[in-house]
Amino acid sequence: VPAVKPQGGQAAPAKAGKNAQGAKRSADLQRSNQVLIYDQLLNFLKQHGALLSSVRPEHFLSCDQFVKHMQQATSGATSATRRQLEKLFYVKSAEAWTNAIWQTIKIFLLNRVTPKALKLTPGMRDEHEDDEDGQFTSKKLSPELLGALDVKGLADSNLYSVPEACLLRWLNFHFAKANNSRFPPRKIAQFDVDLQDGIVFAIVILSHIPTCHHVSAMKFPCTSEDHVLSNNQNIVLALQEVQLQYPVTASELTHPNPRDNMLFVLFLFQNLPHYVPKTTIVFSTPLGVNLTKNIELSSPAKKTITFLCSSHGSSDFI
Repeated sequence: VPAVKPQGGQAAPAKAGKNAQGAKRSADLQRSNQVLIYDQLLNFLKQHGALLSSVRPEHFLSCDQFVKHMQQATSGATSATRRQLEKLFYVKSAEAWTNAIWQTIKIFLLNRVTPKALKLTPGMRDEHEDDEDGQFTSKKLSPELLGALDVKGLADSNLYSVPEACLLRWLNFHFAKANNSRFPPRKIAQFDVDLQDGIVFAIVILSHIPTCHHVSAMKFPCTSEDHVLSNNQNIVLALQEVQLQYPVTASELTHPNPRDNMLFVLFLFQNLPHYVPKTTIVFSTPLGVNLTKNIELSSPAKKTITFLCSSHGSSDFI
């Protein structure tokens, strides 16, 4: 997503035949324009709540441009050597890009996870089957659902923001909803150790897609790292089975980074609810009598949308 559009003019390229001094002035002007653009980008992100006080515009430059910028800005007896500046660059540049990307995700994507969005997310309900019409109706909210939707306490943490707390509540609710005593009860309070063995991810996937095969048989208790790795391999295979593409490996889930795992949970929060059925089509027919129903898919969008359909179940009914 383009955050800032450059407002200043661009430096004209050096033409052939110019002397070295003219080419140097052109390169200095281009570098100054780049620093100005990155400064505008940082100000834009900060205005929207990004925490980037330790990041400077010159940290986004290339190594050679950074060295030249610093040498020009600190010319004198106290200026550092080129080797010192290169060593400083690799630390500051990696930190700047990582923090800028992370803060961009946090203020533009993560902040969309609100208590209201959590409440309206498909699957955030207690379902009780009504024998009369076969439809699912919510009769009485369970303590797990009430706890997940209660806004009290969301802002009490000094570690997690409100959107991150909403994601943890989403995990806790679906684990309690779909666990069915398969595994001991647990409370998910962290994005690393509480998700390391893959059990929570498996139950959350099954809560939305009960027919997912690869997470139906998870190893528990996990007495070795091989067990944990095997479970997380099943999570990766389950994503492939339901055709969700996310750049994560079993090894990364086995040795989790809290920030990376939070992004993975955010991905699941955005995609798994689309697998919750919106309605039930009832085939009411006497035994031995074929019944055919047509399903029409439409979209209000003007652009062409391609639907990928698949059928699951016994061949006697498909």
